[in-house]
Amino acid sequence: MRKFLALLLGFAFAAAVGAQGHKMHCDNKQCDKGHKDTLTLASNVKFGDVVVGPGEYQVMCQTGRVTLTRKSDHVKSLDVECQGTMLPAKVAHTVLQTSTDADGMKVADKLLLKGSQMEHVFK
Repeated sequence: MRKFLALLLGFAFAAAVGAQGHKMHCDNKQCDKGHKDTLTLASNVKFGDVVVGPGEYQVMCQTGRVTLTRKSDHVKSLDVECQGTMLPAKVAHTVLQTSTDADGMKVADKLLLKGSQMEHVFK
């Protein structure tokens, strides 16, 4: 009986730790639905290793990928795997959080996409 109880408690603990908001790839059904919005960049912004120039973009997360497509000529400027944390609720507005690196370049830290529960991060 003690072994069973210890096993049950260990299983419950592992499930609780696994349910925490950890970094993950966007591979669940919520991301497969696809979310998109318009994002305007006033200057160059670095998304991981990719620098995206100023302009108006359609940003989309679908089937585990985040893409930025320039609206003026429909050129895809960014296509990366979704990475980040699942949020407890859907995001009401699209927000790009940036910081500035040592060279003065804006760097994308987080992208919250309207209608999505994914907090996208770029490495």
